[in-house]
Amino acid sequence: MRSFIGINFSKAVKEDIITIQEQVRSNASKGRFKHVDNFHITLKFLGEIEQQQSEEIAKKLEVLAAQYSSFELSLKEIGQFKGRDKIRTLYIGLGGNIEALKRLNQATEGAMEALGFKKETRPYTPHITISQDLTLNIPFEKLEKQIDMESTGIIYVNKIELIKSEQIKNKRIYTPICGYELNSQ
Repeated sequence: MRSFIGINFSKAVKEDIITIQEQVRSNASKGRFKHVDNFHITLKFLGEIEQQQSEEIAKKLEVLAAQYSSFELSLKEIGQFKGRDKIRTLYIGLGGNIEALKRLNQATEGAMEALGFKKETRPYTPHITISQDLTLNIPFEKLEKQIDMESTGIIYVNKIELIKSEQIKNKRIYTPICGYELNSQ
């Protein structure tokens, strides 16, 4: 099964993201917009794994979660990964305790490398994807100014999950396989 390790968040934060996504949609002529249930922060993309591997991964995540305290993040700004003639990925960049998130990412990378997964070589850019293959009707800079991040909620990072990604009836579905609570502060 195709899978990744990620962070989910509250319904209230997802509703804030939907509001931002709707502002983007109203200024776009084309794009694929992520479903509310698929908003997440990726810690480590794993790719295809077997059932036995998922059990080994779960054990590593349980140990990892016990070593890290919960922390807070915020929605900070919109950003983009550019394509040739459109925005390949439009995302929400994060604020708050980014250093704690980066430490958790590095620990996750190390734990998965010990299981034989290749370590990511690109710098970690924590984000929440909201759209792909996007063509805007206005300059990106104008859209940035329109989006209000000040009134969005806090992301309480208190759990890490192994998540299965599958295509069902032409729709990408993310299903948590297991999750482990971080230490409360």
